[in-house]
Amino acid sequence: MTLLRGFSDGQGTAAHFHSPMNLAVNRQGDVYVADFLNHRIRKITSHGEVTTIAGSGAALFADGPAMAAGFYQPYGIAVDSEGNLFVSEPEAHRIRKITPGRGVTENSQAHSSALNVLLLIRAPYEH
Repeated sequence: MTLLRGFSDGQGTAAHFHSPMNLAVNRQGDVYVADFLNHRIRKITSHGEVTTIAGSGAALFADGPAMAAGFYQPYGIAVDSEGNLFVSEPEAHRIRKITPGRGVTENSQAHSSALNVLLLIRAPYEH
């Protein structure tokens, strides 16, 4: 099997990632992926469908509607019981919150359990 890096949403092997870093799983069994070099947050359903849920693909810091928001190398990811996602960006020294239906914001007071998970995920440059 040949693995291709890149970016595409789709079913199973039709989807491509570029340096996926960390995963989080919600109560429904959906898997969320911090797609590091695509600068996006992706979702994999239990049926294998991959979709982008946040991030324009531009390597920048920008809050706003989920698909227009900019991430810079998202690394850590956690999900809380309400379906909110928390994403760490080590290079930007930020934790971002993705609220379903509301978009992406910087979150200075992340939900404690999600923040604890993110703190346990080490940045790629730490030893």
